[in-house]
Amino acid sequence: MALEATVREAREAEAGAVMNMKRHLLRETNTLLQTFEEYDLDVDEERYLIRRFGCLDNSAMLIAVAERTPIGMLTLQGGTLARNRHVAQLGIAVRKAVWGFGVGRRLMSSAVAW
Repeated sequence: MALEATVREAREAEAGAVMNMKRHLLRETNTLLQTFEEYDLDVDEERYLIRRFGCLDNSAMLIAVAERTPIGMLTLQGGTLARNRHVAQLGIAVRKAVWGFGVGRRLMSSAVAW
């Protein structure tokens, strides 16, 4: 069964919602690189991070949104040196409540298309 969700690049105006989703994701699992205690961004810092991802031609922050609520995200963080600009670190997380509904698959497909 699929869930109606849209995948797109994160927008600065939704920094608060992205921040809340990240906090929720970090509480739900211990498999992410960052812990809940280590995530200490405020809304302005999250807005800056979204802006930075949007300005870089080799990086992206994609979010999955259902009913205007972010439910998952994927980041591609490109290298900063001439010899590793073509390499990206990938991070992905989906809210546990929607596991098994194809959200992660849609995020990955969007990342490949990007």
